[in-house]
Amino acid sequence: MSQLPNKLEDLEYCTMLPGQQALYDRLINKIQFQMSEESADHISGGGGSAMLMQLRKAPNHPLLHRTHYTDKIVEKMAKDLCQVSLQYLILVQSMNLYANW
Repeated sequence: MSQLPNKLEDLEYCTMLPGQQALYDRLINKIQFQMSEESADHISGGGGSAMLMQLRKAPNHPLLHRTHYTDKIVEKMAKDLCQVSLQYLILVQSMNLYANW
């Protein structure tokens, strides 16, 4: 480790984009609701750190939070993709049977 230069830390504060701020605010409200519903023992047993990680992800990686797609939309997409995939495989198999060589 003596060969490495000294670590430099630079802390900068910046404002979140409106979408990031909205997601962060929704998470804060959700966490506050969960904390009012659950006992403090349950939250301190690992749930608190998970909640903090969600808050950390909101501004850094907002696309890691599923906000655009509901469970119903995801199920429909999966169903549609499976149908397309099956149709593709059937077509490939059919075309291979009727090779023209």
